Amino acid sequence: MYSNEFIQCQTNCPVSTVAHTTINNNVMKGATYVDLGGTYNFSGQVTAYFKVDNLLNKSPEPAPQTSVYYGANPFLYDVLGRMYRVGLRMSF
Repeated sequence: MYSNEFIQCQTNCPVSTVAHTTINNNVMKGATYVDLGGTYNFSGQVTAYFKVDNLLNKSPEPAPQTSVYYGANPFLYDVLGRMYRVGLRMSF
């Protein structure tokens, strides 16, 4: 849904206002992202970890009325794509 404030209609629509905009289709597609992560304890003091966000590198769904990120809404969808993290944690 683009906005709860929008009025969805196709015929006999009320006059569109700033507060209550009329729209033909007030539905947005969803997206499912797959993340993968893991850790390995070498000892009680050393742990290695990895994380892959957006493993399948799913592109964001287009969202009209956004002028940034090539039509994708960064508050709803992943606009960065696949991201890797690897690290080592140590306790002294």
